[in-house]
Amino acid sequence: MRKAYTVVLLALLACAAAFGQSWNYDPNTPIGPLSWGFLGGYNAFATCGTDKQAVGLRQAPINIVTAGLKPSGLPSITFRYKSTPLVVENLGRVVEVENETDNSGILVGLELADTYQLVQFHFHTPSEHKIDGVADQMELHLVHQNALGELAVVGVLLKVDNTKANPVFDEIFNNAPYLFFHQTATNDTHLKINPVDMLPKTHTYYNYSGSLTTPPCSEGVRWYVLTQPAFVSSKAVAIYQGLLSQSPLNNYYPFNARPTQLLNDRPVLVSK
Repeated sequence: MRKAYTVVLLALLACAAAFGQSWNYDPNTPIGPLSWGFLGGYNAFATCGTDKQAVGLRQAPINIVTAGLKPSGLPSITFRYKSTPLVVENLGRVVEVENETDNSGILVGLELADTYQLVQFHFHTPSEHKIDGVADQMELHLVHQNALGELAVVGVLLKVDNTKANPVFDEIFNNAPYLFFHQTATNDTHLKINPVDMLPKTHTYYNYSGSLTTPPCSEGVRWYVLTQPAFVSSKAVAIYQGLLSQSPLNNYYPFNARPTQLLNDRPVLVSK
């Protein structure tokens, strides 16, 4: 499915390729996350900042400090996800599944701009967001776009617990292609996945205004990080880190999490 509402998102995420600029997650390289702000034609990634200079002041991810947070009057998230074919893509720096189904998304208010369509979901290891300074082993990002082209991302921290692990995650990573820039459908071409099956039972969330966590780090992204984790198997995490460690696009680095960014006096809210 290539719908009009994906145009803005795809343009942002393809920016690196458009400028012919390489980047990765290895902080020990000159194109790692501490140097993203230096990269890109015509300083295209300046918003990302560097280890010496913060340019964008509303960047993601962040460390969410829970002390003092009081439940606010935020609307609940209504998940209106529908099943989509399970086609897993290895993009070298991330494993991703595109949504191929119409009218699948979330509602976070009563206005037209509060209705978001699901574009794709992907994974980071370890988690990009931290809760009180602690990261989990993985994080799921469900990326959405509304009719105005605005982005909203639902983040779900994934904690390793082999006794509680959600088998949906194993199915995704068991079908992730070894070679990057390839896609693999499951053996059963009729098999579909409903993204709602990856969510924890409780849908309360932390909310803040942030950015993309990849170059060009564009701001204005509405973040909804669920307060409760989902559970993933140690095998799924090992498969993912193994895929990243085989990718020259990521300098054979087994992780793909951007370091947390300064909050810069932004409010962080928590729903009831």
